[in-house]
Amino acid sequence: MVIFRYKASAIGILIGISVALLSLFYADFMRQLSHMEDNDRIRVAYKYQYGFSVQTESEETYEELSNILRRIDMTIIAEDVSLYVNSKYTEHLCRVVVNQSEPLKYNLISGRYPTVEELKLGEPIVILGSELRKNTFLTGGEEYISICGEKYRVIGYCSGKKTTVTNYSVILFAECLGEQTERDFWQAGNTYTQTYTLNSDTAGVQDEYAKIEKQLEDAGFSVGGLFRYSTDFNGGQYQESYVKLSYLICFFSIFVSVIVIQFWLFQRRYELAVRRIYGYSKIKLYLYIIEQLMKLLFMALVISMTLYGIIAFVYYLNYEIWLPGIIIPILKSFFMSVVIVVFMTIVTTWNTFRGSSLSTYRGR
Repeated sequence: MVIFRYKASAIGILIGISVALLSLFYADFMRQLSHMEDNDRIRVAYKYQYGFSVQTESEETYEELSNILRRIDMTIIAEDVSLYVNSKYTEHLCRVVVNQSEPLKYNLISGRYPTVEELKLGEPIVILGSELRKNTFLTGGEEYISICGEKYRVIGYCSGKKTTVTNYSVILFAECLGEQTERDFWQAGNTYTQTYTLNSDTAGVQDEYAKIEKQLEDAGFSVGGLFRYSTDFNGGQYQESYVKLSYLICFFSIFVSVIVIQFWLFQRRYELAVRRIYGYSKIKLYLYIIEQLMKLLFMALVISMTLYGIIAFVYYLNYEIWLPGIIIPILKSFFMSVVIVVFMTIVTTWNTFRGSSLSTYRGR
């Protein structure tokens, strides 16, 4: 192909425009995800985190279930338990650590995790989400919070990088639950079906679940299927930075492309000068160059759309985020790219051939 007569320059133009287009696509992609700021998913603390549901029918069956789960050699957390905090008009989704075989992975912004001795003693302690600090009260220089009418000492605060359920959660420990809290816990489970997660940084979660499922079914429990928790998407926090960086890369790519186009035209100055001498008008010469650059632009569009699709698919696999409407961003970006390419072509061509065609051909 004529446009690849000078391969290095043509490939440089192709890469420059592809990167510029991809940056425009990605900037528009991030701007369309503004709604994610307030809807980030639960932060997955462990590399492998799977959930399953169990139904109990009475306090006795709940105690039997708890005893079975506490014998399992894996960190097990009861998720999204609705418990009253401070008053009957305020409730939060709580997490209860039923069994802990691996270190907790919540992001502590202050305080500490409980010691083994504290857990053995059954002292009523809790870790709170940072946003719940306003519900605490001081007694004897230490912070406490009331849950289901029972007093718990706060030993730490955790937080997600973005406003997630972690910031508003209460993390309790099964050995430290008071009687009223435990009763409300299993009653909530009977009402909504209890959901537990198996948390691990090793790959043995599914194998362990098969053992747990068998034990629970042998004991007469109805066990739901295993499902994997999705990774938290924190794009909302960095959204503005992503957009700014994308535009910065776009403009830098355009700047580099202009330089490469100028060099590409300089390399072809004799060919273009001959065309001018043999009857090409300036307009026809411009259209000839624009036609070739548009071919490069079309190739760049295909490349950038392919890369954009791959990026979007990766977002879907990791965060279950579907690609926002793609047609409008492509049309907008394509229109902007056409305008930019036409402008660059006219400017660079005029700058290259502003002298006489014959002097250009002679290299003067």
